[in-house]
Amino acid sequence: MPGLLENKAKVFYPMGRDSELDHSLLEWINHIRSQSRNGVVAPGELVCLDLILHEMRLFKSAGELKLMRRAAEVSANAHVKAMQACKQGCMNIR
Repeated sequence: MPGLLENKAKVFYPMGRDSELDHSLLEWINHIRSQSRNGVVAPGELVCLDLILHEMRLFKSAGELKLMRRAAEVSANAHVKAMQACKQGCMNIR
């Protein structure tokens, strides 16, 4: 993982949601910093994903809306077919 973080200005991640990830990320950044003599630069900024993801959830492009409508249509059709295949009192558990 440190190799992926080297020479990156920012790291975007779900800050504070997983203490193990937080700890590991700090260890990786410290490892990169220890290699600064070799010309490797550690990320200078950690950015929490929450606000960015919130914005992405609020606003959808026309293409995203089209895909979401199609996914809902496929899902609804599958549910109808599943209900039609079911018969009262029939339990077919595999």
